[in-house]
Amino acid sequence: MISETDGFDTWKISRRGRPSCYSSNLRSTDGIFTGHRVTIHTRDVKKRFQSVRPGHIDPIGRHPRLSWDGQCPNLRAGTGKDKGSYQSVRPIHPDEPRVITVREGARLQGFHDSFKFHPTVWHSFRMIGNSVSPIIAEAIFSLIAERMGFKRQLQMAAE
Repeated sequence: MISETDGFDTWKISRRGRPSCYSSNLRSTDGIFTGHRVTIHTRDVKKRFQSVRPGHIDPIGRHPRLSWDGQCPNLRAGTGKDKGSYQSVRPIHPDEPRVITVREGARLQGFHDSFKFHPTVWHSFRMIGNSVSPIIAEAIFSLIAERMGFKRQLQMAAE
């Protein structure tokens, strides 16, 4: 982490490595992003999470364990104040004994690294869970625009 301002944790990618095409398209040009603060779990929870195999579900908290070559379950929004302000279950990281961070959830949904969610984890995951993936939204709206004859206008606007 390089800084914390207004409740936002700010990070910078220091080792570029070889990102996939998917992650390359989501990275910001300066490598800076927010929302990657890791949840601190108790030793017992970490031990329990370590025993969950990829693609399986934690029997107590019902957290699904992600698999590097599998699919992610829906990232759902929690409930509002009127329903008790419950946070929805977050998946367990594929390698580490912890739930995923806001930024990892955002990446799974296809949000660009420059997108800032709320500084709190609860509100951020609620935003992610209530959202439509930007990648899916773009695909759907591109098809609609094409059918309505707006495709050329959209291309010109993007240039």
